[in-house]
Amino acid sequence: MKKIILILLFTIPFLGFGQTDSIKKYHENGQLESIGILNNGKKDGVWKEYYKNGQLKKKEKYKDRMLDGESNYYHKNGNLKVINYNWKKWTLYSKYYNIHGQIESEGGFKDIYKDGSWKYYYKDGQIKKEIVWTGMSKSNIISKKCWNENGNKIECEE
Repeated sequence: MKKIILILLFTIPFLGFGQTDSIKKYHENGQLESIGILNNGKKDGVWKEYYKNGQLKKKEKYKDRMLDGESNYYHKNGNLKVINYNWKKWTLYSKYYNIHGQIESEGGFKDIYKDGSWKYYYKDGQIKKEIVWTGMSKSNIISKKCWNENGNKIECEE
């Protein structure tokens, strides 16, 4: 029992050295602008930013100052704009939505380049085209498929 008390007495003071701060910023109009946690000066956990009208602008999750997991970005009307799924330091999968909340496109990035299959949609959600990228440059396209608004496969325009 004395050992346990002695261990606790020596370890508890060291647990407090990591500094965690809850951060809140406000717009000039008094609306909340952002909220999140800094852990030893680095963004950690969920961070949220808001438009001046109070609508959520973005929600991101951080671990050791790096985005970690799903990040959501919103239009001023509150509809979803972009979802990013962060897998590794420079690899992510994104879905883009128009201001009405309908999907426009989705695909992956490796480093700063599009990588793998990218799909683009008509306003009704029907697939418009699919382009497969190598991820090595801006213009490295492996294949391209296109469909008309009725779902029939067509020749792709350049």
